[in-house]
Amino acid sequence: MDTFNINILKLTSRMNNRFFAYVLCFLNISCIQQFDYENKTEKKFLVVEGGITQKNIIHELTLSFSTSFGDIRREPADGAEIILYDDHGNQEAYVSLEGGKYLLYGTVVERKPGTAYYIKIRWSQGKTFHSIPQIMPDMISPDSLHYKVERISEINDNGNVVEINYINILLDTPINKFGRNNYFIWRSDHVYSLTEVKWHPLVDPKVCYVKQSSVADQVYIFSSENIEEDMLTDFLVSKVIINPYWQFFEKHFYNVTQYSITKEAYVYWETVNKIAYPTGSIFDTPPAPIKGNIYNIYDPDEVVLGFFEVSAIDTIRTRTSRHDLKPLAIEDRCNDEYLYKSWNDQACHNCLVLENASAERPYYWGQ
Repeated sequence: MDTFNINILKLTSRMNNRFFAYVLCFLNISCIQQFDYENKTEKKFLVVEGGITQKNIIHELTLSFSTSFGDIRREPADGAEIILYDDHGNQEAYVSLEGGKYLLYGTVVERKPGTAYYIKIRWSQGKTFHSIPQIMPDMISPDSLHYKVERISEINDNGNVVEINYINILLDTPINKFGRNNYFIWRSDHVYSLTEVKWHPLVDPKVCYVKQSSVADQVYIFSSENIEEDMLTDFLVSKVIINPYWQFFEKHFYNVTQYSITKEAYVYWETVNKIAYPTGSIFDTPPAPIKGNIYNIYDPDEVVLGFFEVSAIDTIRTRTSRHDLKPLAIEDRCNDEYLYKSWNDQACHNCLVLENASAERPYYWGQ
Protein backbone atom coordinates (compact mmCIF):
# COMPACT_ATOMS: atom_id res chain seq x y z
CA MET A 1 0.00 0.00 0.00
CA ASP A 2 2.95 2.38 0.55
CA THR A 3 3.48 2.46 -3.22
CA PHE A 4 0.03 3.90 -3.65
CA ASN A 5 1.14 7.08 -1.89
CA ILE A 6 -2.29 7.50 -0.38
CA ASN A 7 -3.58 8.31 3.03
CA ILE A 8 -5.21 5.06 4.08
CA LEU A 9 -7.93 5.48 6.63
CA LYS A 10 -7.03 4.36 10.13
CA LEU A 11 -9.22 4.04 13.16
CA THR A 12 -7.96 5.73 16.28
CA SER A 13 -6.97 3.31 19.00
CA ARG A 14 -9.63 4.72 21.28
CA MET A 15 -13.18 5.14 19.94
CA ASN A 16 -14.51 8.67 20.03
CA ASN A 17 -17.80 7.95 21.77
CA ARG A 18 -19.43 11.21 20.78
CA PHE A 19 -18.73 10.75 17.10
CA PHE A 20 -19.83 7.12 17.42
CA ALA A 21 -23.24 8.22 18.66
CA TYR A 22 -23.60 10.85 15.95
CA VAL A 23 -22.81 8.40 13.17
CA LEU A 24 -25.41 6.01 14.57
CA CYS A 25 -27.97 8.76 14.15
CA PHE A 26 -26.75 9.42 10.62
CA LEU A 27 -27.34 5.77 9.81
CA ASN A 28 -30.99 6.03 10.90
CA ILE A 29 -30.66 4.15 14.19
CA SER A 30 -33.56 5.35 16.34
CA CYS A 31 -32.50 8.93 17.07
CA ILE A 32 -35.71 10.56 15.83
CA GLN A 33 -38.34 12.31 17.95
CA GLN A 34 -41.55 14.06 16.96
CA PHE A 35 -41.11 17.68 15.96
CA ASP A 36 -43.18 20.65 14.80
CA TYR A 37 -41.07 22.38 12.15
CA GLU A 38 -43.20 25.51 11.83
CA ASN A 39 -43.89 26.25 15.49
CA LYS A 40 -40.33 26.45 16.81
CA THR A 41 -38.12 29.47 16.41
CA GLU A 42 -34.76 27.74 16.80
CA LYS A 43 -32.70 27.50 13.61
CA LYS A 44 -33.22 24.12 11.99
CA PHE A 45 -31.83 22.33 8.97
CA LEU A 46 -33.43 19.79 6.70
CA VAL A 47 -31.46 16.52 6.65
CA VAL A 48 -31.75 14.21 3.62
CA GLU A 49 -30.43 10.65 3.96
CA GLY A 50 -30.55 8.00 1.28
CA GLY A 51 -29.98 7.38 -2.38
CA ILE A 52 -30.51 4.92 -5.20
CA THR A 53 -28.45 2.13 -6.73
CA GLN A 54 -28.79 -0.15 -9.75
CA LYS A 55 -30.18 -2.93 -7.55
CA ASN A 56 -33.79 -3.93 -8.17
CA ILE A 57 -34.79 -3.44 -4.54
CA ILE A 58 -36.87 -0.99 -2.51
CA HIS A 59 -34.82 2.10 -1.64
CA GLU A 60 -35.46 4.13 1.49
CA LEU A 61 -35.00 7.85 2.01
CA THR A 62 -35.26 9.63 5.37
CA LEU A 63 -36.10 13.28 5.99
CA SER A 64 -35.52 14.87 9.37
CA PHE A 65 -34.52 18.12 11.05
CA SER A 66 -31.27 18.79 12.83
CA THR A 67 -31.31 21.39 15.61
CA SER A 68 -28.68 22.86 17.90
CA PHE A 69 -24.95 22.18 18.01
CA GLY A 70 -24.11 19.04 19.96
CA ASP A 71 -27.68 17.74 19.97
CA ILE A 72 -27.69 14.35 18.26
CA ARG A 73 -31.48 14.07 18.28
CA ARG A 74 -33.31 14.62 15.04
CA GLU A 75 -37.01 15.00 14.43
CA PRO A 76 -38.90 13.32 11.58
CA ALA A 77 -40.00 15.40 8.60
CA ASP A 78 -43.31 13.92 7.49
CA GLY A 79 -45.71 15.15 4.84
CA ALA A 80 -43.30 15.81 1.98
CA GLU A 81 -43.80 14.84 -1.64
CA ILE A 82 -40.63 13.29 -3.10
CA ILE A 83 -40.20 12.43 -6.77
CA LEU A 84 -37.25 10.77 -8.52
CA TYR A 85 -36.42 11.98 -12.05
CA ASP A 86 -34.02 10.65 -14.67
CA ASP A 87 -32.47 12.47 -17.62
CA HIS A 88 -35.04 10.96 -20.02
CA GLY A 89 -37.93 12.74 -18.32
CA ASN A 90 -39.21 9.69 -16.45
CA GLN A 91 -40.40 10.18 -12.88
CA GLU A 92 -41.53 8.09 -9.91
CA ALA A 93 -42.98 9.16 -6.56
CA TYR A 94 -41.79 7.90 -3.20
CA VAL A 95 -44.37 6.38 -0.85
CA SER A 96 -44.58 8.22 2.47
CA LEU A 97 -44.44 6.35 5.77
CA GLU A 98 -44.46 7.68 9.32
CA GLY A 99 -41.31 8.78 11.09
CA GLY A 100 -39.84 10.65 8.14
CA LYS A 101 -39.45 7.48 6.05
CA TYR A 102 -40.11 7.39 2.29
CA LEU A 103 -39.87 4.34 0.03
CA LEU A 104 -39.09 4.07 -3.70
CA TYR A 105 -40.28 0.79 -5.22
CA GLY A 106 -38.51 1.22 -8.56
CA THR A 107 -41.42 0.05 -10.69
CA VAL A 108 -41.46 3.09 -13.00
CA VAL A 109 -37.98 4.58 -13.31
CA GLU A 110 -35.30 2.10 -14.34
CA ARG A 111 -32.03 2.57 -12.45
CA LYS A 112 -28.91 1.84 -14.48
CA PRO A 113 -25.32 3.11 -14.85
CA GLY A 114 -24.80 5.95 -17.30
CA THR A 115 -28.15 7.60 -16.52
CA ALA A 116 -28.48 10.82 -14.53
CA TYR A 117 -30.92 11.07 -11.61
CA TYR A 118 -32.14 13.68 -9.15
CA ILE A 119 -34.94 14.12 -6.63
CA LYS A 120 -37.44 16.90 -5.98
CA ILE A 121 -38.84 17.46 -2.48
CA ARG A 122 -41.97 19.57 -2.02
CA TRP A 123 -43.43 20.82 1.25
CA SER A 124 -46.97 21.95 1.94
CA GLN A 125 -45.40 25.18 3.28
CA GLY A 126 -44.31 26.01 -0.28
CA LYS A 127 -40.67 25.03 -0.07
CA THR A 128 -39.17 23.00 -2.91
CA PHE A 129 -35.77 21.30 -2.81
CA HIS A 130 -33.80 19.64 -5.61
CA SER A 131 -30.73 17.44 -5.58
CA ILE A 132 -27.98 18.16 -8.08
CA PRO A 133 -28.23 15.56 -10.90
CA GLN A 134 -25.67 12.76 -10.77
CA ILE A 135 -24.79 10.15 -13.36
CA MET A 136 -24.82 6.65 -11.91
CA PRO A 137 -21.30 5.16 -12.19
CA ASP A 138 -20.56 1.70 -13.56
CA MET A 139 -20.37 -1.02 -10.96
CA ILE A 140 -16.93 -2.28 -9.93
CA SER A 141 -17.06 -5.59 -8.06
CA PRO A 142 -14.49 -6.35 -5.32
CA ASP A 143 -12.26 -9.39 -5.79
CA SER A 144 -11.96 -10.74 -2.25
CA LEU A 145 -12.53 -10.09 1.43
CA HIS A 146 -10.42 -11.44 4.27
CA TYR A 147 -9.68 -10.75 7.92
CA LYS A 148 -6.86 -10.35 10.39
CA VAL A 149 -7.06 -10.46 14.18
CA GLU A 150 -5.35 -7.53 15.87
CA ARG A 151 -4.74 -6.82 19.57
CA ILE A 152 -4.55 -3.17 20.59
CA SER A 153 -3.65 -1.61 23.93
CA GLU A 154 -6.21 1.02 24.90
CA ILE A 155 -6.95 3.15 27.93
CA ASN A 156 -10.40 2.52 29.39
CA ASP A 157 -12.66 5.01 31.15
CA ASN A 158 -10.94 4.29 34.45
CA GLY A 159 -7.54 5.23 33.04
CA ASN A 160 -6.30 1.63 32.96
CA VAL A 161 -4.51 0.02 30.03
CA VAL A 162 -6.49 -2.89 28.61
CA GLU A 163 -5.91 -5.25 25.70
CA ILE A 164 -8.71 -5.23 23.10
CA ASN A 165 -9.00 -7.76 20.27
CA TYR A 166 -10.34 -6.67 16.89
CA ILE A 167 -11.14 -8.38 13.62
CA ASN A 168 -9.89 -6.18 10.79
CA ILE A 169 -11.84 -6.74 7.59
CA LEU A 170 -9.59 -6.22 4.56
CA LEU A 171 -10.61 -5.92 0.91
CA ASP A 172 -8.99 -6.38 -2.51
CA THR A 173 -10.65 -4.66 -5.45
CA PRO A 174 -9.94 -3.26 -8.92
CA ILE A 175 -9.81 0.53 -8.85
CA ASN A 176 -8.83 1.70 -12.33
CA LYS A 177 -11.48 0.59 -14.82
CA PHE A 178 -13.50 2.15 -17.65
CA GLY A 179 -10.70 4.60 -18.51
CA ARG A 180 -11.57 7.14 -15.81
CA ASN A 181 -11.11 7.89 -12.14
CA ASN A 182 -13.25 5.84 -9.79
CA TYR A 183 -14.51 6.66 -6.31
CA PHE A 184 -15.65 4.29 -3.57
CA ILE A 185 -17.31 4.13 -0.19
CA TRP A 186 -17.71 0.94 1.86
CA ARG A 187 -20.49 0.17 4.33
CA SER A 188 -20.68 -3.00 6.39
CA ASP A 189 -22.52 -5.08 8.94
CA HIS A 190 -21.91 -8.42 10.60
CA VAL A 191 -24.21 -11.28 11.61
CA TYR A 192 -23.68 -14.05 14.16
CA SER A 193 -25.76 -17.09 15.03
CA LEU A 194 -26.80 -18.36 18.46
CA THR A 195 -28.33 -21.80 19.06
CA GLU A 196 -30.68 -22.30 22.01
CA VAL A 197 -30.34 -25.15 24.50
CA LYS A 198 -32.72 -28.09 24.19
CA TRP A 199 -34.92 -27.32 27.18
CA HIS A 200 -37.82 -29.64 26.26
CA PRO A 201 -37.67 -33.09 24.61
CA LEU A 202 -40.49 -32.23 22.20
CA VAL A 203 -39.18 -28.80 21.20
CA ASP A 204 -36.23 -28.35 18.88
CA PRO A 205 -33.95 -25.45 19.81
CA LYS A 206 -34.09 -22.45 17.50
CA VAL A 207 -31.14 -20.84 15.82
CA CYS A 208 -31.20 -17.03 15.79
CA TYR A 209 -29.27 -14.77 13.45
CA VAL A 210 -28.34 -11.45 14.97
CA LYS A 211 -27.42 -8.51 12.75
CA GLN A 212 -25.15 -5.73 13.97
CA SER A 213 -24.01 -2.54 12.29
CA SER A 214 -20.33 -1.84 11.89
CA VAL A 215 -19.72 1.76 12.90
CA ALA A 216 -16.31 3.42 12.91
CA ASP A 217 -14.68 6.71 13.77
CA GLN A 218 -14.26 7.51 10.08
CA VAL A 219 -15.97 6.83 6.78
CA TYR A 220 -14.14 4.32 4.58
CA ILE A 221 -13.64 5.97 1.19
CA PHE A 222 -11.10 5.87 -1.63
CA SER A 223 -10.28 7.75 -4.83
CA SER A 224 -8.22 6.32 -7.69
CA GLU A 225 -7.10 9.81 -8.78
CA ASN A 226 -3.35 9.90 -9.43
CA ILE A 227 -3.08 6.16 -8.74
CA GLU A 228 -1.37 4.09 -11.42
CA GLU A 229 -1.94 0.65 -9.90
CA ASP A 230 -4.98 -1.30 -11.03
CA MET A 231 -5.67 -3.01 -7.69
CA LEU A 232 -6.28 -1.90 -4.13
CA THR A 233 -5.14 -4.63 -1.73
CA ASP A 234 -5.52 -5.26 2.00
CA PHE A 235 -7.60 -2.11 2.40
CA LEU A 236 -9.28 -1.78 5.79
CA VAL A 237 -13.06 -1.45 5.34
CA SER A 238 -14.35 -2.52 8.76
CA LYS A 239 -13.11 -3.08 12.28
CA VAL A 240 -15.12 -5.37 14.59
CA ILE A 241 -14.36 -5.62 18.30
CA ILE A 242 -14.29 -9.20 19.62
CA ASN A 243 -16.57 -8.59 22.57
CA PRO A 244 -18.39 -10.39 23.98
CA TYR A 245 -16.47 -13.49 22.95
CA TRP A 246 -19.52 -15.76 22.80
CA GLN A 247 -20.83 -13.89 19.73
CA PHE A 248 -17.93 -15.41 17.79
CA PHE A 249 -18.42 -19.03 18.92
CA GLU A 250 -20.66 -20.08 16.04
CA LYS A 251 -20.53 -18.89 12.47
CA HIS A 252 -20.05 -15.11 12.15
CA PHE A 253 -20.41 -13.37 8.77
CA TYR A 254 -18.95 -9.97 7.83
CA ASN A 255 -20.80 -8.28 4.94
CA VAL A 256 -19.24 -5.40 3.06
CA THR A 257 -21.01 -3.44 0.32
CA GLN A 258 -18.80 -1.60 -2.14
CA TYR A 259 -20.39 1.56 -3.55
CA SER A 260 -19.08 3.05 -6.77
CA ILE A 261 -19.95 6.69 -6.20
CA THR A 262 -19.67 10.00 -8.03
CA LYS A 263 -16.79 12.39 -7.46
CA GLU A 264 -19.21 14.81 -5.81
CA ALA A 265 -20.24 12.15 -3.29
CA TYR A 266 -16.59 11.33 -2.62
CA VAL A 267 -15.78 15.00 -1.94
CA TYR A 268 -18.75 15.18 0.43
CA TRP A 269 -17.65 12.14 2.44
CA GLU A 270 -14.06 13.33 2.41
CA THR A 271 -15.31 16.54 4.03
CA VAL A 272 -17.20 14.48 6.60
CA ASN A 273 -13.96 12.75 7.53
CA LYS A 274 -12.05 16.01 7.81
CA ILE A 275 -14.64 18.09 9.67
CA ALA A 276 -16.99 15.77 11.54
CA TYR A 277 -14.36 13.67 13.25
CA PRO A 278 -12.61 16.44 15.19
CA THR A 279 -15.77 18.44 15.92
CA GLY A 280 -18.39 15.80 16.66
CA SER A 281 -21.47 15.50 14.47
CA ILE A 282 -21.70 15.47 10.70
CA PHE A 283 -24.92 17.46 11.22
CA ASP A 284 -23.53 20.01 13.68
CA THR A 285 -25.02 23.44 12.96
CA PRO A 286 -22.41 26.10 13.74
CA PRO A 287 -19.48 26.18 13.50
CA ALA A 288 -19.23 23.73 10.60
CA PRO A 289 -22.40 22.26 9.10
CA ILE A 290 -21.56 20.05 6.12
CA LYS A 291 -23.65 21.06 3.13
CA GLY A 292 -24.62 18.31 0.72
CA ASN A 293 -26.06 18.26 -2.78
CA ILE A 294 -29.61 19.36 -1.88
CA TYR A 295 -30.70 22.98 -2.35
CA ASN A 296 -33.82 25.14 -2.00
CA ILE A 297 -34.70 26.28 -5.52
CA TYR A 298 -36.17 29.54 -4.17
CA ASP A 299 -33.44 30.16 -1.60
CA PRO A 300 -30.13 28.61 -2.73
CA ASP A 301 -28.36 30.00 0.35
CA GLU A 302 -30.43 27.85 2.73
CA VAL A 303 -28.26 25.13 4.26
CA VAL A 304 -29.58 21.61 3.65
CA LEU A 305 -27.68 18.69 5.20
CA GLY A 306 -27.06 15.20 3.91
CA PHE A 307 -26.35 13.86 0.45
CA PHE A 308 -28.59 12.06 -2.04
CA GLU A 309 -26.32 9.33 -3.43
CA VAL A 310 -26.51 7.81 -6.91
CA SER A 311 -24.27 4.75 -6.89
CA ALA A 312 -23.70 1.22 -8.19
CA ILE A 313 -23.08 -1.47 -5.60
CA ASP A 314 -21.90 -5.01 -5.05
CA THR A 315 -21.66 -6.97 -1.79
CA ILE A 316 -18.93 -9.36 -0.69
CA ARG A 317 -18.54 -11.30 2.56
CA THR A 318 -16.23 -13.44 4.66
CA ARG A 319 -16.82 -15.43 7.84
CA THR A 320 -15.20 -16.79 10.99
CA SER A 321 -15.93 -19.32 13.72
CA ARG A 322 -14.23 -19.97 17.04
CA HIS A 323 -11.57 -22.15 15.40
CA ASP A 324 -10.41 -19.25 13.23
CA LEU A 325 -9.75 -17.04 16.26
CA LYS A 326 -7.33 -19.29 18.17
CA PRO A 327 -5.56 -18.87 20.55
CA LEU A 328 -8.48 -16.76 21.87
CA ALA A 329 -10.63 -18.88 24.17
CA ILE A 330 -14.08 -18.49 22.64
CA GLU A 331 -16.79 -20.11 24.79
CA ASP A 332 -20.39 -20.94 23.95
CA ARG A 333 -22.95 -18.72 25.70
CA CYS A 334 -25.54 -21.45 26.19
CA ASN A 335 -24.36 -24.97 25.49
CA ASP A 336 -21.69 -25.53 28.15
CA GLU A 337 -21.04 -29.04 29.40
CA TYR A 338 -23.49 -29.03 32.31
CA LEU A 339 -25.75 -26.23 31.09
CA TYR A 340 -25.13 -24.24 34.28
CA LYS A 341 -24.85 -20.95 32.42
CA SER A 342 -28.02 -21.37 30.40
CA TRP A 343 -30.60 -22.01 33.12
CA ASN A 344 -31.02 -18.36 34.03
CA ASP A 345 -30.13 -16.95 30.61
CA GLN A 346 -33.34 -16.04 28.81
CA ALA A 347 -31.63 -15.83 25.42
CA CYS A 348 -30.63 -19.49 25.71
CA HIS A 349 -34.31 -20.48 25.83
CA ASN A 350 -35.65 -17.81 23.47
CA CYS A 351 -32.91 -16.27 21.39
CA LEU A 352 -35.37 -13.86 19.79
CA VAL A 353 -35.05 -11.66 22.89
CA LEU A 354 -31.65 -10.58 21.56
CA GLU A 355 -31.72 -7.19 19.85
CA ASN A 356 -32.01 -7.45 16.03
CA ALA A 357 -32.40 -11.24 16.26
CA SER A 358 -34.31 -13.18 13.62
CA ALA A 359 -35.12 -16.86 13.16
CA GLU A 360 -34.94 -16.40 9.38
CA ARG A 361 -31.72 -17.92 8.07
CA PRO A 362 -29.80 -15.56 5.74
CA TYR A 363 -29.59 -16.93 2.21
CA TYR A 364 -25.78 -16.89 2.29
CA TRP A 365 -25.41 -18.81 5.57
CA GLY A 366 -24.49 -22.09 3.89
CA GLN A 367 -21.50 -20.57 2.10
